[in-house]
Amino acid sequence: MALPEPSIPASAWIRASIRVALENEHSRFGALARELLFLRQCRKEAAFTSKVARALDKRVLNTSSHLSQKPQRSQTLFILAGGASVNELTPLNLETMAGQTSIGINFWPIHPFVPNALSTETDNTPGGANLSNTFLSEEINSQRVRKAPPDIMVLRPPWPPNKSRLYSLSSEYDAKTWIYGRANVITKSPANLAPDLGRIIKRAISCELPSSVLPDNGSSVVRLTFWGLIQGYAEIVWVGVDQDSGGYFWTEAPVPHKYRTAAELFPRETGQPHSTSSAEDRPFSNDFFLRELANAVKSVTKQRIYVAHNRSSLSDSIPVYRWENSTQEVGSLATTAGSAPQPKNPAGTFALAFRMRSLFIRDCVALAAGRWLSRVQRSGPLGPRISILIPTLNTRVGLLANRAIPSILAQSEQNFEVLIVTDFYSEGVKALVDSLDSRFTYLTNPRIPGHLKDADVTSRWCSAAAPALNLALARAHGEFIARLDDDDSWFPDHLARSISKLEAEGSEFVSSKCLLPDGKESPDYFIDDEYYGTVPKTPHPPAPIGSPITWVYRSSLKRLRYNSWSWKKPHNRPVDIDLSIRIWRAGVSLSYLDDVGAQIGTRGESSEWGLSAFVQENCPTEEKPFN
Repeated sequence: MALPEPSIPASAWIRASIRVALENEHSRFGALARELLFLRQCRKEAAFTSKVARALDKRVLNTSSHLSQKPQRSQTLFILAGGASVNELTPLNLETMAGQTSIGINFWPIHPFVPNALSTETDNTPGGANLSNTFLSEEINSQRVRKAPPDIMVLRPPWPPNKSRLYSLSSEYDAKTWIYGRANVITKSPANLAPDLGRIIKRAISCELPSSVLPDNGSSVVRLTFWGLIQGYAEIVWVGVDQDSGGYFWTEAPVPHKYRTAAELFPRETGQPHSTSSAEDRPFSNDFFLRELANAVKSVTKQRIYVAHNRSSLSDSIPVYRWENSTQEVGSLATTAGSAPQPKNPAGTFALAFRMRSLFIRDCVALAAGRWLSRVQRSGPLGPRISILIPTLNTRVGLLANRAIPSILAQSEQNFEVLIVTDFYSEGVKALVDSLDSRFTYLTNPRIPGHLKDADVTSRWCSAAAPALNLALARAHGEFIARLDDDDSWFPDHLARSISKLEAEGSEFVSSKCLLPDGKESPDYFIDDEYYGTVPKTPHPPAPIGSPITWVYRSSLKRLRYNSWSWKKPHNRPVDIDLSIRIWRAGVSLSYLDDVGAQIGTRGESSEWGLSAFVQENCPTEEKPFN
């Protein structure tokens, strides 16, 4: 005998029927009902948030009001999360962030960069502060953060709230701490999420939602993104929103000394999925929701959402931010898509434009002269086949002796001269060069323009090597020119393979891949890629350009000198990039070796390299360039 089917309670059947009607993606009634239910939820949440704020003796956030520390004319909001890609931020990236608005999430206070606001969450567990609250309270109360105390945005805890679970902050934060609420989307259907988000976004930016409530998916990034939309930021950049199984920025090996305490207190094993990647305790996984949110913003507003770095798993569908004032470091080649904030000076802008135009004309003349002289002098006395240029400092004698010079002496091509240059006389460098054979020459005291002496640390990094390199170029006698930095090294066949490539293709300039300090190969960038920002139009075909330590070019190009004014440009400020673009514009024939020719090294015992190492050497206090 067949068993009777279990009966379904009428209430459950009614709820299921309502949900089906509510989620009907083809029904206008369903969409309207979901919107009305969301608005009802927002109103209830606003009343509850006010109740919680009164109990905690805190003020309720007004999402339409600006932060107390908002920079003037800020058009970009940086939302700072905890993913390991935060460690890819360069000093110029941080400088860009400092000129815009930024909000750090949860454990951000341990990072040296101090944002305009901090977003925190708490609970109502009975008892006193937990270990997390105590540790972060100490960081926020530190003198480093209190130089420009950020606003504190606190997600309202459940009822009854426990005041002891809030951060224990100094009195100066009392007027800067705000409580706000949240409201999840009503739909549970992926098909309805995008259109529902579009309607919610329109209401949010029209200030039709309660001013103390932000739409949510169980994620601070979502809530703060809506806050940025309401505030009217043209660009919202998700920094450290990696949504992967990597570690936090404070747990990524090797763990810097400044993060060791945080790594011990709040560890995260690599390979462990991010908590927001699951939909178990939220309507949708954050991976899916954030992609849909970015698309919805793009479809209904002129505002845009970006991720800060291609290490984020979201970069497959959300564009990577083109930093206004950034360096994307490839070895010692760093590309600036923008510049440090320059004063609005029409006369200065005109003078710079005139200087750059004059430089282009001079490059074309110098190239023509160099080509003619190379043909005329081809039958003259033979000098060294290659001139190797190395700019260095007195403090880097050890790096020079242990990295650059051994790799030169190990080259299969040994017909070279090496010109080692310092800005000022160095007894240590002179002694090192004297201990080597006659192929090594020490040069010093190039003429340093006054405008370089007055530049800030990042601008000096962009152009400081120009005088030394130009002195070396003027003294070079080789048929080919090569460039190497004191802390980097070549593989044994680099020079021989590069010259063979030039001779086989009849080209004038060749570069190749290099290994980054982490062992990865440097990416290929064509000279007209977006990587280089704004590049003047030219009829010459583009080609990849590798790191400057891989460059080998004919001596006919040596009259194209390094530009000590490059740091004043609005784009592509480092001298190496400036020269590579000028070489291409002048019509030099370019080749590229799809092989690894060099290894980029870190600066001594430091894990830093490129601009980061230069800033570390020239700014003893880590936060000095940014605060």
